[in-house]
Amino acid sequence: MKLAHCRSCHAPIVWTVTANGKRMPVDADPLIASRGFRLDEEDPAQDDIVATFTASPGVGERLYISHFSTCPDAARHRKPA
Repeated sequence: MKLAHCRSCHAPIVWTVTANGKRMPVDADPLIASRGFRLDEEDPAQDDIVATFTASPGVGERLYISHFSTCPDAARHRKPA
């Protein structure tokens, strides 16, 4: 995985693509959490990492969390609805 850094808080992130085709940054360090994203699917045609959401991880499974939920400046980067 290629690491990047958040433009506002400078935390390490990984850029992914959701199942809906939207680009989404996730925190670079996975956590044991009750819900989050698996990054085990890569799309070689697009050279993208696909983030698959799960609300039922395996015991001890480490998941990636959307950086929008942890960045102190997330609202600044969201696109208007």
